[in-house]
Amino acid sequence: YSTPDCTGLPILSSTTIGSRATISMPSTASSGGAPGVVAITNVRVRDINVTGGASFTATGIDLGNNSGWTSISVGSPPKTLYWIGGNGEWTDVNHWTTNADGTASGTGCIPTRFDNVVFNQFSGSGTFTVTNTSAVNSECHDMTWTNGVVAGTRFTGNPVEISGSLRMAPGMIWNPSHVYFMSVDAGETIETNNVNLASSNGGNGTIQFLGTGAWTFSDNFTTTSRILLYTGNLNTNAKNVTANTFNYPQSGIPINTTATLNISNSVIRVANWSFNNTSINTTNSHIYANGRFHSANGVVYNNVTGFGSFTSSNTFNEVVLTGNTTMDGNNTFKKLTLTANQYTLTLADNTTQTVQEELFINGTPCVNSTVTASSSVANINVLAGRTDFDFVNVKGINASGLPLIFERNSVDNGGNTNITFKTGPGGAIGLGADLTCHEIIAGDPASYTLSAAGFYGGISTTYSWTKVGDPAHTGVLGTGSTLDISTIGYGTYRVAVDYHGSIACLRTDDIIVSQKTAVPTAAATQKICNNSQ
Repeated sequence: YSTPDCTGLPILSSTTIGSRATISMPSTASSGGAPGVVAITNVRVRDINVTGGASFTATGIDLGNNSGWTSISVGSPPKTLYWIGGNGEWTDVNHWTTNADGTASGTGCIPTRFDNVVFNQFSGSGTFTVTNTSAVNSECHDMTWTNGVVAGTRFTGNPVEISGSLRMAPGMIWNPSHVYFMSVDAGETIETNNVNLASSNGGNGTIQFLGTGAWTFSDNFTTTSRILLYTGNLNTNAKNVTANTFNYPQSGIPINTTATLNISNSVIRVANWSFNNTSINTTNSHIYANGRFHSANGVVYNNVTGFGSFTSSNTFNEVVLTGNTTMDGNNTFKKLTLTANQYTLTLADNTTQTVQEELFINGTPCVNSTVTASSSVANINVLAGRTDFDFVNVKGINASGLPLIFERNSVDNGGNTNITFKTGPGGAIGLGADLTCHEIIAGDPASYTLSAAGFYGGISTTYSWTKVGDPAHTGVLGTGSTLDISTIGYGTYRVAVDYHGSIACLRTDDIIVSQKTAVPTAAATQKICNNSQ
C-alpha cells in the first residue's frame, strides 16, 4: 500500500469512521523488507487495528483511533510548492514546482498537509482556475495567494484542508465545498482581503475549525457558509464577521465545542448563533442573530440584536429584539428593548427576565406590541428605569420587581400581577396640557424643557421640533425627544413624531407655552397671568 513521494497521501481506513477495522499479519510477513516488518510509506491512517505478530510502521499522517502500530511518523520533509500552468487540477503533479519563478522543477509533487503552497504572478497568465474533483481533499500547510494573482482567479472543487495559515489575494473567487482548518500550532492567521469564502454548496458549505491550534483573523471575515468551531482557539481580533450561521450545522442542532473563542470588539452577523462553551470573551462585541441565539448557560454577552429564540440563561449588556421572539431561560439585561413593530415577546412559563436599567416594550399609536407568558405566568423583574408603558397587550406577566404601569392604550389580557392598567379613552397622550401662566427660570431645566415622552417612542423613533408663527425661529429646532426652549422663549411649539415601524405611523402635537405678565403694584412688581382677574 506504499505510495511514492510527491504523489499525495491516500487513506487507509475502515469503512465506518470511529469503528476500527483489523489487519492481521504473522511475524513472518513483510512488505518487501525484513521478515516480520510491514512498512507503509506516504499514507494517512485512521481507525486501523493491526495484529498477528508483525511489526507495523507507517510514514504519513496519523488520523487517529489506530492501535497496535509500532509507529506512524511524518514522512518526507515539508516543502514549499508553487502552482504553475494556469488552469488545472490540484492533484496534477505537472502544476506544482519547487521554483518560485514559475519554472518547472525536476519532479512535481502533490502537496500534503505538511507542505506550504503559493500562488503568485507566475501561476498563470491572467485569471486561472484551480479545481479539485478527486476523491481526496486538497490539503496543505500554509496556503498563500499573493497580490500577483489576477482578480477573478478561482479556487473551487471538493473540500480543502489547511493545516496552517491562509492568505487570499484581493479579488479572487473562493468556492471549495468545505474548508477544514486542521492546525495543531498556535499563531495561525487568516487574511481574506475582502474575499467572500463562498461554497459550491451555498449556505450549506462549512468553514470548520478542527485542529487544536490557534487562529487569528487579520481582517474582516465574510462567508456565506456555516462556521463550525469544534476545537482550538479562535480570535476574531476586533474584526467583523459575517456568516450564514455560527456553530449551527445544517441539522439545526447546535454543535458541542471544546474551543476557546474571543470576539471582543467584533461585530458578528449570522442567522443563527451558538457557542456551547463558557470559554468566550465578548467584551464590547455586538452579535446580530436573526433566527436563534443559543449559548452555554452563565455566559456574559455584551450587545445582541435580533429575533427568534433565546434558548439559554445568560447575562447581557443590551438586547434589541427586532422581531417576534421567545425566551426560554432566565436572563439578566442592563437594557432590553422590543422594537415597536407589532412584535410579540413570549416568555417561557416560570422564567424570570431581570432588567437592571431600562426596559422598553412600547408599541405605537398604530399597532400594539405584545408581551405574554407562553401559557401561564412568567416574571419580569424591573430593578430601575422607566416603569410606565403604552400600546402593549399584556398577558400572564408577574412584575416581580418594581410595579409596572400601562397607559390607557394598552390591553390587559389577563393573568397579570403587580401591574396597573390605566383606564380612559385611547389615543396618543402627546405633549400634554398647554403650559399657561408659565415662567422660564434659569438654572431650572424643568421650567424650559419640553418632552415628547408621552408619545412612548422607541429606539427607531425620530422627532422634529418646530415653533409655530415665530419668524425669528424657523426650521427644525431639535431632533431629540426633548427640546430646550431657554433661549427660544415662549410661544407655540410643535413636534412631529415618526415611529418608523413596518406599518407607517406618524403623530404630531402642539403645546402653547405662555408667560406670566408683569404688572406694577405699590409694594413691588408682581407677575400675573394674562386675562387673570
